[in-house]
Amino acid sequence: MNEKHILEAKYQEMESKFNRIELENLDSRLNPHLFKNILNSVQSHAYQTYFALDKLSNVLDYILYDSRKKFVTPKQEVEFALNLIEINKIKLSPLFELKVKLKVNENEPLYHQHLLAPFISTDLIENAFKHADLQSQGAFISIIFEFNNNTFGLTVANKRKRWFWF
Repeated sequence: MNEKHILEAKYQEMESKFNRIELENLDSRLNPHLFKNILNSVQSHAYQTYFALDKLSNVLDYILYDSRKKFVTPKQEVEFALNLIEINKIKLSPLFELKVKLKVNENEPLYHQHLLAPFISTDLIENAFKHADLQSQGAFISIIFEFNNNTFGLTVANKRKRWFWF
């Protein structure tokens, strides 16, 4: 029995050491300072996240509802494209030069008529962000929407390439 007592005591001692080591390991993984930094980071991006989700919601509405029609209005396509631009803008440094201009006469009747194929602007905008040289000095993306004299125009340019569509 004495040997049994000794073995039980050693078992208890080893179990205690194991629990203490496990607790120290857990404590090192759950560093409160690390958690605080992560929470601060998430909190600092909360507005940006909300903004992006709002824009994504608008894009999804366009995809699910507006684009099911054979044609969309220039106004709908421009609003969709602007939401897409805002979502892509999240990837950019605040110092990156992004120019978006609207040269639109909203009083023109055709601006509100179903004339354009849905997603006509998507490839140009996506490619502008995808192929732009985002890291180099003087990098830029320029997007100009025009609707004047019953003509829709979209000019998209970046540091490397320039695309036109009319």
